[in-house]
Amino acid sequence: MNSQVWLSQSNKSLFSILLATLLTLTVPWLAMAATITVTTTTDEFGTGANCSVREAIQAANTNAAFGGCTTGAAGMDTINIPANIYTLAIAGADEDFNATGDLDVVTDTAGILLSGTGATSATVVINATGLNDRVIHAASGVALHVNNLTLRGGNVSGGSGGGAWFQGTANVTGTTFSGNTAKNGGGASFESTASVIGTTFSGNTSSDGGGGGAFFESTADVTGTTFSGNTTFYNGGGASFYDTANVTGTTFSGNTSDIYGGGAFFAGEEAKQVVNVLFARNRAGTNGAAVYVTDASPLRLIHTTIVSPTEPTEATEAVYVWRGTVYLTNTIIASHTIGINNESGIVVENYNLFSTVATPFVGTVGHGTNNSITGTVAFADQTTYKLSAASAAIDAGTNLGITTDYFGTTRPQGSGYDLGYAEFVTPKIYLPIIRR
Repeated sequence: MNSQVWLSQSNKSLFSILLATLLTLTVPWLAMAATITVTTTTDEFGTGANCSVREAIQAANTNAAFGGCTTGAAGMDTINIPANIYTLAIAGADEDFNATGDLDVVTDTAGILLSGTGATSATVVINATGLNDRVIHAASGVALHVNNLTLRGGNVSGGSGGGAWFQGTANVTGTTFSGNTAKNGGGASFESTASVIGTTFSGNTSSDGGGGGAFFESTADVTGTTFSGNTTFYNGGGASFYDTANVTGTTFSGNTSDIYGGGAFFAGEEAKQVVNVLFARNRAGTNGAAVYVTDASPLRLIHTTIVSPTEPTEATEAVYVWRGTVYLTNTIIASHTIGINNESGIVVENYNLFSTVATPFVGTVGHGTNNSITGTVAFADQTTYKLSAASAAIDAGTNLGITTDYFGTTRPQGSGYDLGYAEFVTPKIYLPIIRR
């Protein structure tokens, strides 16, 4: 018999228990988590035998049973919200204990996941219309994950985040923010690190501070998201970005700013990158119908399509640079009076197409190796702004390591890389089968 020590079955079980306990104590995210299921659409707090959304959040906040809800736990609790409309009706704004007004996620530092279990976000709605408060507030230091919900009707005209105010880390997936109003961040305001994937911000309003759809104060990763029909008085009709930002595979359409940046407003000295993005039919009252930039170091616009400002628009340029450094490559600017207006920044453009742009450049603009062109973009339609076979943008770009387009199509399809957010795909021709 060799000298290896073998554990008996009972000792193995004991060892497993001890190991699990040790990991739970030393690795916080392995701590026990709970799943709480909402069972009523009624907005209640500590009353009745059913479990409301507000009560479920309180159970997670306190790691204890509350109202008709099962107990929360020390780990990241999941709150499952079935398909229905949940109207918040307990009045009382400016209160952070979750008892009245908005839903407050305040004490569970392990985080909470609010998960709609309906087929789409449109089927799971938390509605704050008439509450005179936002929908959700997540306090500083608390991570909130939101999945497959619609948050609508929030109104905090003097505060942040009409749909949601994320003071802590935010992870938002497949969610819709619609019809909300706030001073800044009409749809949502993100004060800490934010990841936003496959989400829609539509018909939200920022009354003063900026970010009609969303206001990003810290690092932001935005992917596969739509900003449409949002408005702001000040800057960033679709969204405002004030820190490091990566915006990929996203659309900004039909947004309005009364002053700066109808589609998006980029500020702060941190690096920002925009890839495979469409700006269409946006409007600004002063500068930057699509994009306004100040202090970015740098902002890179790569494989981006900027087209068709909403008329009338006082801002006649697609991109306005007040300060900072901007690089534009493999990008289309179409149907604007001015392409790029550089007031006092550093702008370098190369491998771009200017189509139906009366004045491509105002101010000092560097041109790389002078590979940009003027010509006809020839979109296949005025909705998706995909290219037709006649487009001058086909094969006119350079290799920047971007291997797919907005739609997931492989780049390149032809002998070179197409300009803009969508790669041209040659239509397949199917011949009829003739039987003898």
